[in-house]
Amino acid sequence: MKRFKWGILVFLGLGMILIFYPGVVKSAYAVDKGTVELIEDAYKNGEIDYETSLIYKVQTIRHPENIPVKYRSKVERIYKSATPILLEVKKNWDKLSPQTQATLKTLLARPSNAYSYNSPDGHFKIHYDTTGINKVPTTDANSNGIPDYVENLALYADSSYRTMITYLGYRIPPSDGSAGGDSKYDIYTEDIGYYGYTQPEFPGPQPWNDYTSYVSVHNNFIGFPPNTDPEGNQKGAMKVTVAHEYFHAVQFGYDVYEAVWFMEISSTWMETIAYYTVNDNYNYLPYFFNYPDVSLQATTIHEYAAFIWDMYLSTNFGNDIIKDIWERCISGSAINEIDNALLARGSSRDKEFKDFTVWNYITGIRNDGSHYVDASNYPLIKLMRTHSSYPVTNNTSSMTPDNLSANYIQFNPTGNPVNLNIKFNGQTSYLWALKALGVKINGTYSYAEFEIPLDDTGYGEGSIPNLENYNYVILIPSVLSTSGTNLNFTYSAWLTTADTVHKVDVTSSPNKQVINASTDTSYFYVQNTGIVTDTFSIAISDKRGWLQNPGSFADTLAPGEIDTFRTISKIPYNSVLNTADSLKLVSSSLSNPLVKDSSSVILTVIAVRGDANSNGSITVADAVFLIAYLFKGGPAPQYYGTGDANCDGQITIADVVYLVNYLFRYGPLPCFSG
Repeated sequence: MKRFKWGILVFLGLGMILIFYPGVVKSAYAVDKGTVELIEDAYKNGEIDYETSLIYKVQTIRHPENIPVKYRSKVERIYKSATPILLEVKKNWDKLSPQTQATLKTLLARPSNAYSYNSPDGHFKIHYDTTGINKVPTTDANSNGIPDYVENLALYADSSYRTMITYLGYRIPPSDGSAGGDSKYDIYTEDIGYYGYTQPEFPGPQPWNDYTSYVSVHNNFIGFPPNTDPEGNQKGAMKVTVAHEYFHAVQFGYDVYEAVWFMEISSTWMETIAYYTVNDNYNYLPYFFNYPDVSLQATTIHEYAAFIWDMYLSTNFGNDIIKDIWERCISGSAINEIDNALLARGSSRDKEFKDFTVWNYITGIRNDGSHYVDASNYPLIKLMRTHSSYPVTNNTSSMTPDNLSANYIQFNPTGNPVNLNIKFNGQTSYLWALKALGVKINGTYSYAEFEIPLDDTGYGEGSIPNLENYNYVILIPSVLSTSGTNLNFTYSAWLTTADTVHKVDVTSSPNKQVINASTDTSYFYVQNTGIVTDTFSIAISDKRGWLQNPGSFADTLAPGEIDTFRTISKIPYNSVLNTADSLKLVSSSLSNPLVKDSSSVILTVIAVRGDANSNGSITVADAVFLIAYLFKGGPAPQYYGTGDANCDGQITIADVVYLVNYLFRYGPLPCFSG
């Protein structure tokens, strides 16, 4: 039987490997098509009917040799997940003919493996073969009769369970009863053309659209795309696939009919949360950063790259916001419940999407350390156009944006003291936003952020003062509407004489790495760089509420005078690893509000109380680590505070007892303050 293999690899300039996925593709996606894309094209062109196309797509999972040759791509590739195809079958089942239903029932029957192994924590049953097409690697280093591949898969599944269920508090997927042999969650291993898939099976016990399911993953992951797992590509692929697909099973406990784009964004995000060092999802990022005009809701490979939307939300509001959205999806749709979850946190989808478009510019070499934790590893966003001469009159977009997408336009300075004036007009009947970044490069990158207000018709005018102060300015028009594709806009730009009298410069102390249940002190500095005494508005705020002394007030400064502002932040005990808060000071001249500057300090949790061995999770291994440190001359915790589980300022046997109570007796989280 012919199987998909990682054959012809397509590379981008950034060295990323492209992985292609079925869906409606914008004209910008000019790539060689895989089998799934060829099947979908055949349906759109009227060569085959919908039911035939669905059968062929299902056959790409286990039986690609049964697909007509003309629909089999010469470009062989491994697809990320077959779950969207299976959800398409589920959502359209009642519309299919009896003959097609019978064919699909046969194709989608549960796998049948000869052996099974129960995971150490007892949550999973791993099904596998040691011979035949679905055989797993048979290396058995401990000679216990169980292939190492299977044992590792079980460990990764248990770890994913602890992350999602025990630590983050998601619902346990509905039980399938005795299907698969018992009530444990079933994970099968197969030779498939995908990393894995999650098959929804039957309605669950709740009065909403919850469903039982099982997961199937590739039987060896040999030749899969590269990742950064210290243990190697194979183990990295195993880890993120179990995390990705098991999170689909978790999602099915909330709403099996939820929008596929949000399911995939969330599962790809969970790969990072569960296995931070693997970064397999970096392989997809070019499909977001090269196509900023494609909708966040696109159901192509773009949905895997768009995991950074969830990364943006969790960085700014904590990992809990994603769970909150999924809880709300029980009775609502993802696109609406994202807004509702943000409204409950004092923000909104519109506001955060505007800020999201700014964050997506500040990546790669442009990283300023104040946005995505891993921004340096992300590609650069594609520019739509660059301007160096003025005026610019009624230009239109060459990358017409969809709903929930953006363009990026660069304006270079002329060397003279001038203001950059912008007039913008977005396509009517849609909600638009217009952000701008003044980019300064002096060894490192720094940014001044502006917003030009637009009315409900998409029209607005505004100015960026002192263009000569920046290496260039980036204009970011975005569509906040949740529908519409290939929308157009026009813009003009012209220069006027700048204000050289009133100026302000805001700087700050460096970003910091912190531990949860601790207090931080940071500093901001505001300098009057103009030539006259001026009064400036000062606004100090943060995203998460860690800041203890936010406020708004006025400050009068003589030319050259600097004032220092101290901030005090308390990092909550329940802050998880890589949670970050952004402290921000914005200052503008009361004489000329266009004269403004800002700076930020990012506080990032790099260690948590109780994680004494700093492996990213709190387990019995941390108690063992502390016992070795206290009584056997073992190494001290890398971050002393991680061993201080009860927050009494020292590491003693009481911390070991505290951890044991937390792990095995339902005791409170380390440093619980509730």
